[in-house]
Amino acid sequence: MKEVKVPEELIYRMSIILLELEQYTFDNEILNEMQKVVKTQINAKLLQMEKREAYTKYKQAETAQEREEQKQKYIEKLGISKNFQY
Repeated sequence: MKEVKVPEELIYRMSIILLELEQYTFDNEILNEMQKVVKTQINAKLLQMEKREAYTKYKQAETAQEREEQKQKYIEKLGISKNFQY
């Protein structure tokens, strides 16, 4: 499937809409499945955006101490175990 750029604001608004829709159960199995797929994709995109923001803060930190703090936050977002960190 072809990928396209989607503005962050739209992703945030879609996530809010999905949260609102969770209170409803659709009789149509196809609609339920579509809702699950869209929710999964939006959650993945939100996580990707969080990781990117953490990486940017890490790279743009002004001091070594700030850089190390942001690096640890970025590593946490990636889910890397302490055993595999350097």
